[in-house]
Amino acid sequence: MRNNFTTFPAAMAATLFCLAAAPMLPAQETTTQPQKKVGMIYVVGNEVTQDQVILGALGLSPGQPFRDADVRAAEANLKKLGIFEDSSNHSPSVEVIENRDSDSPYHDIIARVRETQTGTLKIFLGMSTRGQVFVRVILEERNFDPHRYPTSWIDVTEGRAFRGAGKKLKFEAFPITVRTGLQLEPLVKVLSPR
Repeated sequence: MRNNFTTFPAAMAATLFCLAAAPMLPAQETTTQPQKKVGMIYVVGNEVTQDQVILGALGLSPGQPFRDADVRAAEANLKKLGIFEDSSNHSPSVEVIENRDSDSPYHDIIARVRETQTGTLKIFLGMSTRGQVFVRVILEERNFDPHRYPTSWIDVTEGRAFRGAGKKLKFEAFPITVRTGLQLEPLVKVLSPR
């Protein structure tokens, strides 16, 4: 039986000789830029809509990798909500703030919005084929908040009551048939908030 311990030093010496004889390559400096990341996210211009609704639509969160495509998608998502003014004068925007510290990988973001009317009330008056006059009422709200009760009459008049959570509500009452003697027979259909 052969002793493996006697051949080990010889094999080790051959390996070290090969490593020592290899040509020395100059050390290359690698300067890798730190990966860009999303920093703080600020929301500006919302008076009624909750920040969490806007932040949820942005789809960005602090610390995630920063990509320009995500910023463009965030701006498009704000427009899709349909609760902010979107015209040639003003539309929802997402801006990137470049940090003064060039070594920092974080880029802060500002979401600028301007709220617009989100509710509609439609009243239809018509006549059936039997000659009966009827009324149909539709109330829609695209920024509904079932938990934001009015604290004063001002909340109602300024449009802050039951608004701000980004939910949709549609209430329809149809048909209300008007008969002789102004007797009303309402049939009410309520759709739950989406």
